Amino acid sequence: MKRYITIDDQDNILNAEKREMVLLKANPCCHRRHCKFCDYYLDNVGLKPDEIISFNKEVLSNVSGKFGLLEVINSGSVFELPSSTINEIMNLAIKKNISTIYFESFPGYMKKIPTLKSLFLKNGITLRFRVGLETFNEEFRVNVLGKKIYNSLIHDIEEVYYSTCLIVGIEGQSKKDIINDIDEGLAHFKKITINVFCKNTTKIGIDYSLIRWFKEYAIQNLQGNDRIEIFLDNNILL
Repeated sequence: MKRYITIDDQDNILNAEKREMVLLKANPCCHRRHCKFCDYYLDNVGLKPDEIISFNKEVLSNVSGKFGLLEVINSGSVFELPSSTINEIMNLAIKKNISTIYFESFPGYMKKIPTLKSLFLKNGITLRFRVGLETFNEEFRVNVLGKKIYNSLIHDIEEVYYSTCLIVGIEGQSKKDIINDIDEGLAHFKKITINVFCKNTTKIGIDYSLIRWFKEYAIQNLQGNDRIEIFLDNNILL
């Protein structure tokens, strides 16, 4: 598994925003017992706190600051990282002249976001938060995916988060759902990231015909839109 990559002009990413990306370890995701489609939390099982800190330090040593933009993911929310790792990220950004950092966070941590933004901004660093809504179809999100985020929260979410992640290619999704998700995402957030679903250890099924359709649709209709980043292969860190 790769822990550090640069996102530039890869063939499997449409409208890529140039940046460095690191995959760190943290405490297990707070929502891990609910999401039926996600097994990323398995990456954060079995390590002691001092092992996590040491591991992350090694991964972060790869960051050069070449784009001035860094994305930090940890198979959960940034608030599940050790505080020492968060401080190390901030000090690294100062040292490497990184002006903007992307973090991810579950809405349950939403009230903590302004404090972290303020802390980094005091050092000239802008934080952009992503949230994984996956779809704007509430019934599908809650009952099929098991992600307990309700549409009644979206107004509050869009006030705090810069972008959302959407997912494509799960059995039960339709072309209409996907097009609506893109429209809704652009209406509520500055940017959206679309991830094509890859088969994993969960029981959630994959719709290959829908994925084939979407890849053609994306190339024909979404390429060149810098508000929409599309990971045609969501396993770039594997």
